Amino acid sequence: MKQAQTICPDCGSYNEMGDNKCWKCKRPITDDEKQQAQANFENTLSDEDKQSLQAKQAEETPKYTLSPNENIEYKISREVVVTDIKMPFGSMVVFILKWAFASIPAFIILGFLASLVIPLFQGPAGY
Repeated sequence: MKQAQTICPDCGSYNEMGDNKCWKCKRPITDDEKQQAQANFENTLSDEDKQSLQAKQAEETPKYTLSPNENIEYKISREVVVTDIKMPFGSMVVFILKWAFASIPAFIILGFLASLVIPLFQGPAGY
């Protein structure tokens, strides 16, 4: 089922309803903009989709209330699958170059450690 999305007024990017800022330009998304996007979304739904959305919201509504002195912690695990990274080509090239340069000291340290450990397994010199 489709989900409501907010559209950033500055850059025009689509953002998920739970986002507090635009993924592209980092502009904060206000609660009023989220409510307006939700209202616009609900106006475009068919009757069947509206019933499905209402049923889903009813399932998510807590069926209990907590007294003020109750403290319950919830641990929510969510599986994340990355399918795409929106990154301009130039930024990606710079990122890869920085990554390559950052690996140089790591290889130097690994080489130094290998020069200390390998002689331990070779035995005395000259044999």
